[in-house]
Amino acid sequence: MNNRTVAFPPDGTRIYVQPRDVAAAWRAATRPIVTVLGPLTISARYAVGTAQRESDFSLNEVDTEPSGFVSTGIFQLSDDERQEVKLPGVDMTTLDGSISVMVPLSQRRMISICQATVNIGGQSITNALRGDLYAYLAIAHNEGLHAALKSIGRYGLDWLAWKTRNPHLSQMGYYGDDCITGGALWPSVLDSA
Repeated sequence: MNNRTVAFPPDGTRIYVQPRDVAAAWRAATRPIVTVLGPLTISARYAVGTAQRESDFSLNEVDTEPSGFVSTGIFQLSDDERQEVKLPGVDMTTLDGSISVMVPLSQRRMISICQATVNIGGQSITNALRGDLYAYLAIAHNEGLHAALKSIGRYGLDWLAWKTRNPHLSQMGYYGDDCITGGALWPSVLDSA
């Protein structure tokens, strides 16, 4: 059971954003980056799946864990993550603010995951390019980059195998699936974005 507190500043009302708007903003903010696997762009499906899983598309959600850890916005980003991408003053309760932090953060994580994938070789490169990469980005976002890299280093980049090894982490499995596919709301996003 998670005893975190959830708030919706400034007045307690949840402010929603449409999945198609998340996809459009993500696409506008992302450009291909060079990785060891060649130029890659992080799919808008990853952004929509993450927004669905982290906040149910709530721009102004602020979660506080019992430990005191606070995450904010549609992607539930922390102050440390804002600092990591050198945007300490950005308002993560806006779509533009959250995107401006999440895009470079995700790109850095993707570069690290691609490097780990190349270092182990084999089938993993094909898996990364077909979508498994986005599930491991979800692990990096939710559990930390180290958790994703540790799994890749031990077992390779294979999402189906990860889910088979970790049935007790079924919620993370669903999260990763949604980051690969865009989640249940993706078809409407694709049609209207």
